[in-house]
Amino acid sequence: MSIKKTNKKILIVAGYGMTYGMGHWLRCTLLKQYLLKIFLQVDLIKLNEFFHHETISYSLIIFDIRDVTLKSLSIYEKKNQSILFIDNMAKKNSTCNYWLTLPHVDFPISQNLLTQ
Repeated sequence: MSIKKTNKKILIVAGYGMTYGMGHWLRCTLLKQYLLKIFLQVDLIKLNEFFHHETISYSLIIFDIRDVTLKSLSIYEKKNQSILFIDNMAKKNSTCNYWLTLPHVDFPISQNLLTQ
């Protein structure tokens, strides 16, 4: 039995450098390696590269940046593009999905992933 890659593509956008540190980038590098192992197509880019990157072909965009509001994201929400934020609650009232891995000041610890 042969296993084929799916045609679904995922774009991971991570904070990187002096403003964000290395944690987001390292976590996303590991996430990319895992997703590649289960035969998904994945691209990983730094946040500053996102605004120059073609995103039409991606079925999911994952942002790993802490509490950053990106005004340009409303374009993707209107296109019904699937978006997942990791540890970013800046757009908590939008239609985007969130995955909290760390305690956050806006939510009691019981609502974070750490206690589930």
